Amino acid sequence: MWDLNTLQCRMTLKQHIGTVTSLLCWDKCLISSSLDGTIKLWACSENESLKVVQTRKQELSVHTLCGMHDAEAKPIMFCSYQNGAVGIFDLPSFEERGKMFSTQTICTLTIGPGGLLFSGDKSGNLRVWSLASGTKV
Repeated sequence: MWDLNTLQCRMTLKQHIGTVTSLLCWDKCLISSSLDGTIKLWACSENESLKVVQTRKQELSVHTLCGMHDAEAKPIMFCSYQNGAVGIFDLPSFEERGKMFSTQTICTLTIGPGGLLFSGDKSGNLRVWSLASGTKV
C-alpha cells in the first residue's frame, strides 16, 4: 500500500503464495487474485490496516479481475482462469453466477459502454462480449 503524497510504501500485504495477477478496488474493499489459485477479499480493520476477510480457492490459476454492476445494480465480478474460462460472481459473497468461455487464457478484462466486456488473450486477440446476451460480438 503506497502513500501517493510521499511515494512511500506504508504496508506490504503477504497472503498470496504465488504471483499476484490482478487487483480490484471495490466499494470499501480490495480484491486480489493470484497464480496460486486464490481470490482474496481485503477490508480495513479498525487500525486502518488491510486484512483478508474472505478467500476463494480456485482449481486453476487466476489471471485477471474486473467488476461492474449488473442490470439490477448488483455488484458482480469477472475472473479469468488459465483454461480460458471466465467466472462471473456476485460480490461480496463470491457466489458463482455463471461462466463464459474463450479458446485462450484471457489476460485482461475491462468494462465498456452499453453492457460490453472487452477481453485480451494470450494469442493476441481482443474480443468484445455482449453482457446482455452472454456471447461474443
